[in-house]
Amino acid sequence: MSIITNLELQKKFDTAIENSVNKNILIENEIREIENYVNNIPVYSFSLKKSAKPLTMNKSPKVFDFGKTYIDRKIFNESFHDYLRNAKPITIERLYDESDETYRIKQNSSEQAIETFKYYEWLRIKLTKKAKQSISFNHEEKLLALLYLGLNTTEYDNTKCAKILNAIIGLSEQNTREMLSYLYNDGINNPVRTKKHLEKVSKQFENQGLTVISNKIKEDIKNLK
Repeated sequence: MSIITNLELQKKFDTAIENSVNKNILIENEIREIENYVNNIPVYSFSLKKSAKPLTMNKSPKVFDFGKTYIDRKIFNESFHDYLRNAKPITIERLYDESDETYRIKQNSSEQAIETFKYYEWLRIKLTKKAKQSISFNHEEKLLALLYLGLNTTEYDNTKCAKILNAIIGLSEQNTREMLSYLYNDGINNPVRTKKHLEKVSKQFENQGLTVISNKIKEDIKNLK
């Protein structure tokens, strides 16, 4: 049995969700699947006519997978929870009549549990960091974000549009009216369509997986005067 390390699991997970627009949901799912795998130890029933078979066999988590490798689930559970409490591996005692192969499986199961716990901890930290991330735009950037989401007021009166936009974004009506004059043109010394504003808006769209919009903004940045 080869141990799948924490770093290998991290790399596999990042690759799996790289192009997803719902990264937080996938992280939450992965955490939940690990918890299910750790805590739902299969129960076996025995029959005189048949060999032991599991009554309930939970699946491995959706992204990380131990494949067909046999794992001692009881040892795995104990090691995972003990490492959670003490950050130390448990002592694997060898029974007097235990074969080398059985003992090795128990040791490897314990080591795999520790690597899985480190991966689980990494996922929880990753989710917390993402939860703390918030989108913060200034006045100009809010209008630019609305623009790239489809806002087009070019055929309407700026004063009237500013009143409506004021109700939406809750910022100065007068400043909004003035900014609308700069929103659609890349003129020299444009105070709205600056590289700084556009880069920030592009980054936020990219963070949300809206890469088509983000790439469009990046192209517009190249064309700034």
